[in-house]
Amino acid sequence: MAYNPTWKAAENGLPGNLEATNHAAQIDQFLAVHGVTPVYQGNLIVAPGALTSTYGTAFFWVQNVGGGSTLDVYDVDWPFTLPGGSTAIGHVQVALAPVGNGADLEVTLYPDSGGFPNLSSPLSSAVVPASQIANLGASGGLPSAGALATPANNTLQTSPYTNAPWGTTSSSAAGLLTSTSTASYGQYLLMFGGTDSSTGNSTPYVYTIQLSATGPAAAMPQPSLPQGLLGAGVAASVDTVVVAGGYTGSSFVNTVYTASWDSNTGVISAWSAQATLPAGLDLAAVEIWNDSTVYVIGGNTASGAGSPVSTVSYASISNGQIQSWQTGPALPTALFAAGSAIIGNTLIVIGGHTSGTSPGLTSVYWANIAADGSLGTWQTGPSLPVGVGGIENSTFATDSGVFIMGGNSVNGTPPTFTRAMQSLTVTADGLGAWQQQLINGNSGNLPTGGFSNGDGTYTMISLGLTAAGFSNTQTLNTVPLIPVPLPASGLTGGGTYHLLFHQIGGDANNYVKLGEVLCSSSNWQYGARYTGPPWTVRGGLAILANIYDQTTGGQPICTWEDPGGSNSTSINRAARTSTMVYDYRGRLLGVCEGTQLPQDPLNSNPTFTSGISPWTASGGTFTQSNAQTHGGFSFSGLLTPDGVSSQAAAFSESVPATGGQWYTANAWYYSPVGYAQAWLAINFIDAQHNQITYYYWQPALPANTWTNVTRIAQAPAGTAYANVSVAEQGTPPGSALLYVSNCFLTPSDPTTLASVAAVTYPTGTAWPPSGVSQLN
Repeated sequence: MAYNPTWKAAENGLPGNLEATNHAAQIDQFLAVHGVTPVYQGNLIVAPGALTSTYGTAFFWVQNVGGGSTLDVYDVDWPFTLPGGSTAIGHVQVALAPVGNGADLEVTLYPDSGGFPNLSSPLSSAVVPASQIANLGASGGLPSAGALATPANNTLQTSPYTNAPWGTTSSSAAGLLTSTSTASYGQYLLMFGGTDSSTGNSTPYVYTIQLSATGPAAAMPQPSLPQGLLGAGVAASVDTVVVAGGYTGSSFVNTVYTASWDSNTGVISAWSAQATLPAGLDLAAVEIWNDSTVYVIGGNTASGAGSPVSTVSYASISNGQIQSWQTGPALPTALFAAGSAIIGNTLIVIGGHTSGTSPGLTSVYWANIAADGSLGTWQTGPSLPVGVGGIENSTFATDSGVFIMGGNSVNGTPPTFTRAMQSLTVTADGLGAWQQQLINGNSGNLPTGGFSNGDGTYTMISLGLTAAGFSNTQTLNTVPLIPVPLPASGLTGGGTYHLLFHQIGGDANNYVKLGEVLCSSSNWQYGARYTGPPWTVRGGLAILANIYDQTTGGQPICTWEDPGGSNSTSINRAARTSTMVYDYRGRLLGVCEGTQLPQDPLNSNPTFTSGISPWTASGGTFTQSNAQTHGGFSFSGLLTPDGVSSQAAAFSESVPATGGQWYTANAWYYSPVGYAQAWLAINFIDAQHNQITYYYWQPALPANTWTNVTRIAQAPAGTAYANVSVAEQGTPPGSALLYVSNCFLTPSDPTTLASVAAVTYPTGTAWPPSGVSQLN
C-alpha cells in the first residue's frame, strides 16, 4: 500500500522490526501506531458465480487437488481479469469453511507473470485467522451458527444437479404443467390449476408431488378446485392450503379457497370457499406466517398489458377458515408475478413485473411481522443482480434464505427467460447480499421446492413443465463468504492478476476448505501445487472469490494496517487486519482481529552493524561500509567484484530449514552506476551440506537509488539448511559496487495473534450496548 508522503511513524522496535525509529517522518504519526487503511463494502467488480459457463456455475468444495488430500499441503492460485476501467481493489469475499479446528489462511494479491503469479512482487496480503473463519461462517446453517455469523457473510450456493425424466399420470398433464401455480411445504410440491393446452381452458386440477433426495415421485391427483383457475396465488402451511384469486379464462376472480391437508402424506381434503378478496386478481404473491396468518401481496387485475396493484391484504386462519380480510401497508411499487418468502418474522417480496411486456424488476421489499400478524413499514432491500419476474413458482425459501431459479428477464408472449440463479440469506439480523449462479442448460421460471437435510443443506428440486417433463435435483449449501482486506491501487483494467491462497499450519484433520464453481473460460481456471513450484491446473473450475473495488461509503467493514518497518513490508502483508460485523440496523455486532507477531531473521548480522561476519564472499570482497546506508543503520555491506569472475556473491551462514516450508529473503540494494543482473537468492541445502537448488530474483537496479528486493520460495524435500545470498552476475566489473542493507531470511508463514469479540445488547433494546464478550 503506497502512502504519500511515505508513512513512517515512531515505532517502539518489536523484535524483528529492524527499521524501527524514534521519530516520525511527518506530523500526526503516533507512537507504535501503523498507518490504517479503512476498507468499505465497495462495488462488486468480479463475481465468479456469474461467469459465463456452458455448464452453469455449480458449487463445490475444493477436494484432493495437486496430489494432496487437504488444503494444508498445497497452495491454490486463482487468476482473474480485472474489468476494464477498474484500477483498484478494496477487499475480496472468499468461500471458506473450517474442517476440525481449521487453520489460518494467507491471501495475497500478485501481478501476472507468464500465466503464473509473480511471487517476487506481492501487491497486498492479509492473514485470515482460523477463529475468524469459524466465527463468521455458518456452513452448518445460519440458525445454528454463532452470534457473528450474519447474512452479510454467508450465502446459498447449489451443487451440480441430477437431471431425470418426469411427468404426471394425468392425460391433461401437458396442459396442466405449462402454466400451473405451485407451493412448496416440507417434502411436497403442490400444483393448482393451469391451462389445458389441448383446449386453452383453465383447469381445476390439483396434484401433490412427494420430493426425496433421489428426485420427485409421480404427481398424486387430489380433489379439484371448485373452478378452473390460471395464475392463482397459492400457499401451504402445516395443515392448510390456500388458493387466492386467479383467472378463469374470461375474468379475474376474488374467490379464496382453503382445504385441510396432511403434510406427511400429501393428501388434500375437500375445498371450501372463504371470505373473498377486495378485488379480483391473478399472479399475486401469497404467504402464510406461523400457520396462522395469510398474506396476499400485489397482483394483476387486467389481461393484455396488465394492470398491477400494490395492495396487501392479510387475514387470520383458524381451523382452516378465513373470516375477513384486513388491509396492510401498500407496496412501494404496484407489481405482479413477484417472488415472496417468509423467513422468521420477515416477509420479503422480490422482483416481479409492472406490465405484460415489462422487464423484470430488481426491487426487493421487506417488512417485519408483528405478533398479531400485522405488517410494519415496507423497507427497501438489496437489489437483484438480474431483474426477474414470473418467479412466483420458482422462489424457494429455506430457514435462512431465498433462492430464485431463473425467471423472466422480460415479460411477454413468449417471455425472455434468464439462466440466472440468485440467492439471498436472511435472518433476524437482516438481509445479506445477493449472489448469482447460472442454470445449467434449461432456463425459465421452473417450479421449485425442497426440504431440509438437517445438516445446514437442502435438497432442492425444479420441474420442467413440458409434455415430456423433467426434473433437476441438487443440493443447496450454506456457504460462508469471509471478507479479506486486500487494498491495492494503480492496477490495470483488463489485466490479469492472481489471488494466492496459502494455508498456515493445520493437519489432515484441521484445515480450511475453499469453494469453487464451474466455469468455461481457461482464463479463470485455478491452479494448485503440492510441495513444489509446478502448478496443476483445475480445468473448468474457478475459485469462488467475489472482488470489490475501493468505493467509499457506509461503515468500514475492514481495516488493513501498513506493516511499516517490520519484516512484513517485503511482502506487503498487513501488520494487523480488523473485520467489523454489523446487523441490519447498522449496529456493531463484533470485531475480528489478526495481528502479526514479528518474524525474527534466521540469519545473524543482517544489518552489518557489527562487521561482516559470518557472511562470506566469492568472486570479490564483501566489507562493511558507511559510504551508503539505509533505514537509519550506520553501516551497510559492500560487495566489490574482482572484475574477472562470472559472479560476485556474498552468502549468509546456513541456518536450519525444513522441506515443504516457505521462506522469504529480503534486502535493500544500492548501485552507484546501476546494474541489470543483481541477484537475491535463497539456497536450499541437504544434511550433507550439498546444495539442492536455489531460487533467485533479478531486478534491474537503477543508479543511485535504494531498491527493495524480495524472493519467496518453498524448500524442496530433503532440505536441512538454507542461506540467503546477494550477487551480481555477468562478469561484473570492479566498478559495479553493490551496497546491501538489512538482508535477511525469515519463515514466510506468519504467526498471527487472533481476537474475536462480540458486542452484546439488552433484549429488545437497539442502543446502547450492554457489554463485550471475548469469543477467542
